[in-house]
Amino acid sequence: MASQGGIQQLLAAEQEAQHIVNAARNAKLARLKQAKEEAEKEIAEYRAQVERDFQKKVAATSGYSGANVKRLEEETDEKIQQLKASAANVSPDVVEMLLKNVTTSIAYENDSVLKNDELAKMWRVREDPEGGNENTKVVPTNL
Repeated sequence: MASQGGIQQLLAAEQEAQHIVNAARNAKLARLKQAKEEAEKEIAEYRAQVERDFQKKVAATSGYSGANVKRLEEETDEKIQQLKASAANVSPDVVEMLLKNVTTSIAYENDSVLKNDELAKMWRVREDPEGGNENTKVVPTNL
């Protein structure tokens, strides 16, 4: 019977060891589950913070974007006005140069003895009544 008592003790010790192992396993799983939940919570907080920062940057950038577009439009309009003014100042000189060169070419082609001044007198610049250079034309003087 002593051996049977020893077997009972061994079985009881084995069951107790099994309970200890199971308790340790359950505690480990509980700690892992808790760590996972904490990590997910931290990740969610971090994502929310990054999203808030992103939204702030988008809001700040889009505000400047409108200001930049307006500034660029103003600069473009100013440059267009400068170019138009420059073209208006240079236009008479360009027309005169073209008349001189065209009339010189016509005189050489026709073997004419007319001088540039005489040919230039035959042509005149017709200005646009509204003062724009788009409709300025060189026409014969008899028109």
